[in-house]
Amino acid sequence: MKKLITLILILSLSVFMFGCSDKKDTETNESTDATEAVVGGLTLPNVEEQVIYEENGVVVKVKGGQLEKNALDHVIIPLSIENNSAKNFKLSLKNSTINGITADHYNVLAIDCKVEANSTVDASISIDDDLISMFNIVKLGDLKFDLVGEFDGEEVVKEDVEIKTSLTGKTEQTFNPSGTNLINENGINLTVTDKLQEGLVGPELKFYLVNNSNKHIQFANVGDFTINDITVPAAFSFGVGSTRKTIYNLVIMKSDLEAAGVELPIKSLKFTISGKDAEIMGEDVFTPININMSF
Repeated sequence: MKKLITLILILSLSVFMFGCSDKKDTETNESTDATEAVVGGLTLPNVEEQVIYEENGVVVKVKGGQLEKNALDHVIIPLSIENNSAKNFKLSLKNSTINGITADHYNVLAIDCKVEANSTVDASISIDDDLISMFNIVKLGDLKFDLVGEFDGEEVVKEDVEIKTSLTGKTEQTFNPSGTNLINENGINLTVTDKLQEGLVGPELKFYLVNNSNKHIQFANVGDFTINDITVPAAFSFGVGSTRKTIYNLVIMKSDLEAAGVELPIKSLKFTISGKDAEIMGEDVFTPININMSF
């Protein structure tokens, strides 16, 4: 059955995965000072050379200098990866955050790099500009993640790695949780915007989730949607780990609305969501919430 609701934030929001490369194609800065530069309205920090991983014969080093954008509008964080072990090494990231904001379905900081035994390569962590805009980020400052290293299939994880920048600890991130508050208890705050926004492929409804609990919370719809009094099949989910916050865009595809016989504009939207502990399958954290919206 064709799904009406997809799990994408926006069509172009998927994070571009940079591999190992020593090539660089960057965008010219609009203005600079000793420690930061502004590119396309985004303030990019300067970073000092720093080692973020030095274990098992592998050294991952952030190269010092001014962060820049490439031709694809991705912010690039250049690395050098030295593999002195006798095993092939693969580097990836998970549970990444920018200024304290993360997402459940993809990494906001991305790299996928393989390094052969006893070799050194240049690589880069990338951040999609669409994602930065989605999170309302105007200053790129606090960058954190879990570093995942794989040695010939054997995985090791270094948690809570931080890249120090000239803006670390200096970014006061605006989360903009305006709208209807659905939940505010037990450290969980969930807000939905009161207006639909026009997206590339259809109307979008934005959720803001702050999780200050000790659980990984996952929300999902229960049953079908009712749009303009017409029942429409739907499936979506989103969530976030403990002590993190995220923004989720619920995208309603125009093509699927047409297939279901729903005419635009959307005047009413009804659905039910439930909140569960993602680490304990089937355990409801909240009683299902009925959402009834008019536009």
